Amino acid sequence: MKKLKLSLVGIVCLFILAGIVAFKPVTSKPDTSSKNKSTAGFYQWFMFDPLVTSTFSNAINPMYYRPMNIGELCSGNQRLCAIYAQTDFSNPSRPIITISEPIYMRLSEYYAYGITSINIKLKNHF
Repeated sequence: MKKLKLSLVGIVCLFILAGIVAFKPVTSKPDTSSKNKSTAGFYQWFMFDPLVTSTFSNAINPMYYRPMNIGELCSGNQRLCAIYAQTDFSNPSRPIITISEPIYMRLSEYYAYGITSINIKLKNHF
């Protein structure tokens, strides 16, 4: 009877030990490959190209923006002047404008409903 009790305790201990080893958290090295690195940078103001027609499809195209200089005034006939967006690390002179970025939603709201935002500068027309 005592041997049976010791055997059962031993088996229970083995199961506990096996459970501890089996459910040990897996540690892995962080992935430092370039494909998983974020291309997002800091936020800054970007000037919209005054020679381009101010439509939603043009407004969400990063190629129509350039970094805005301090004190720079809007020019041209377009209502959209500048946006405050995240800089693309792979191309620092361009903003990131993707559907997952907040500026995309702000531009959508402006072009669809005329809703303005602190992230969009408009040229004053008098």
